[in-house]
Amino acid sequence: MLLSHPVHATSLIPSQTDDGLDPINLIFTGFAPASWVAQNLVGWNTSPCSEPKTLDGRTYDANMETPDTRGQLPPCWGPRYHIRIWDIGTDPLLGHVSLAAVHHEHTECTRLVLCHHVIDSWEKAEAMVRSTFTSGNVTLLITSHWLNNARLFQGIPNDGNATWIQLSPTPVHSVTFQETGLPANAPWSITLNGTTSSSTSPNITVRSRESAYSYKIGNVPGFVPESLTGNFNLTTDRIILVKFTSTRAIQEAANQRSMLLLLGTSGAAWSIIGGAVVVKTILTRRKSSRQEMGAA
Repeated sequence: MLLSHPVHATSLIPSQTDDGLDPINLIFTGFAPASWVAQNLVGWNTSPCSEPKTLDGRTYDANMETPDTRGQLPPCWGPRYHIRIWDIGTDPLLGHVSLAAVHHEHTECTRLVLCHHVIDSWEKAEAMVRSTFTSGNVTLLITSHWLNNARLFQGIPNDGNATWIQLSPTPVHSVTFQETGLPANAPWSITLNGTTSSSTSPNITVRSRESAYSYKIGNVPGFVPESLTGNFNLTTDRIILVKFTSTRAIQEAANQRSMLLLLGTSGAAWSIIGGAVVVKTILTRRKSSRQEMGAA
């Protein structure tokens, strides 16, 4: 089961590479072997060069960059984004885990033969990866996790937060529950296959794998949904409309129906003028008959 939020796993996650030069600023969980992470880094390619770098004594499993510098002479000439990914293996709570260190760099030369990469941002590169997976179709959740390593790395500030990305082994789609009828900023919720999501805006969007789902609309005091529960198959992005009606409006409608029923059975003609019911008495046949006999 994939987690809907990060677990207290700071002790399991190294905060920096073994040489102390790079912060760990990306955490991949759920189904996240390094090969799957690399495969879903759309727009990134395998880098032809990288300095050695280890994490807990492990050599990185994937080494990627964007833009593609393989056609350059020499290759890897910045500016570029550069990421190293370590496959950590499986965890009973977190699933298959990979960690990564990503940075943005440029090239500086004192002489043509003495050129080297200079890192100019950790945060810009982290945001780039976040953006890549935000638009991806295997991303279940993106959030942040505090790793308590806020300091300068290679002279460049790191804020101490890592982006936590939960991945699915199969494509995921979004289902948006779109409400109407509630006042602005009214809190409401839906429970989808046992997991509850809440909002004070008209839309609640959930991303999940292709499967069959059931949902239930949460209680909103003073309002009732047109349909309390439902089922659907998630095979593509979809929108489910949720129409709320106030209990006061329902009661007023019920009162009006009762009045109409009463008028309909009391031998009275009626009309509604400006919201007020005007009743005109209809003489019964018996009364009319007596009047005709008296006249005779």
